Amino acid sequence: MNQRNIAYDLMKGVALILMMLCHLAYTDGPVKQIIYSFHMPLFFILAGVFAKDIATIPSIKLYTIKNAKRLLSPYVVTMLMLCTWGGIQAYAKHDISFFLRHLFSLLTASADGWHSQWGLIYAGPMWFLIALFCVREIFFGIQYLCARITKYGDECILGISIALSVLSVIIHPYLPSLPFCIMQAFTALAFYAIGWYVHKHPMPWWVYVMCVIVWPMAIYYGNVELESAYIAYYPLSFIGACGGTYVIYLLSKAWSKVLSSISSINIKHHTSNIVSPLSWCGMYSLPILCMHTFEMHSDLYYSVICRIPIVYGRVWGVAVAILFAWIILKIPYLKEVYK
Repeated sequence: MNQRNIAYDLMKGVALILMMLCHLAYTDGPVKQIIYSFHMPLFFILAGVFAKDIATIPSIKLYTIKNAKRLLSPYVVTMLMLCTWGGIQAYAKHDISFFLRHLFSLLTASADGWHSQWGLIYAGPMWFLIALFCVREIFFGIQYLCARITKYGDECILGISIALSVLSVIIHPYLPSLPFCIMQAFTALAFYAIGWYVHKHPMPWWVYVMCVIVWPMAIYYGNVELESAYIAYYPLSFIGACGGTYVIYLLSKAWSKVLSSISSINIKHHTSNIVSPLSWCGMYSLPILCMHTFEMHSDLYYSVICRIPIVYGRVWGVAVAILFAWIILKIPYLKEVYK
């Protein structure tokens, strides 16, 4: 049995909390520029690290069904919760539009809220689940096409993925809002492919150094908004996002060693292991993401949480999303959906 890499959980935990703080703050500035330069690419790069080669999958159909259950089921259940809440609001306000907006948003699964022609609430932060499912399917298709190329097969897969990503960034502004986050998936495909490729073919040290050096320039000049299928100054922002992800990896790896040493000491003294809150958030990033979406689109945050005194509402918003995730993981059926 393979041991879980705590560093990856820490990376996801850090990026997830930073993402929620940005969503709840709605402020611009240097801090937000730094976070947006790497946080969503980090999730897709990590997903690519765990991507499987098509040759190792006995049944692509069964694997697709498994991915759908893993990624689409939490989306559907969360949106049904929002539909139920929207129905309650519609009944209280005698306005059925509240219910219909949630229902149509569930069916279209669009990430471009501000591009929507029908005033939908869009998928919110859960666009990532839809896009990741599409990315995996697209990537399998690319692997299938390149299966007969033996010598440079992996390089061909990586090149096609990057080319499709660049193409999607170019043509997306000229297209209407497409359902199922398809353009977002094509845009993020390059980061997914990078994670897959680097995991199979470790890069020389100077490549990582170059990416880290480029990262500050990407923060200042570039812009990465995968939710909008937008990457400004593509080579610069793309390389910088990889550099930012690598920096977070180094920090998480160092912290995971500290946690491992503390855990070893506890085992020797026959006490319980210490679990980092960040690693817990990384392990259960999926339910936290869904509950974060629920608190935002149910108006819970804007009507209640942000009005709590003492500490600014964004901090309470993060805490509430984590609390909701912890609660649903205690419910048998929902635990199977969100685990």
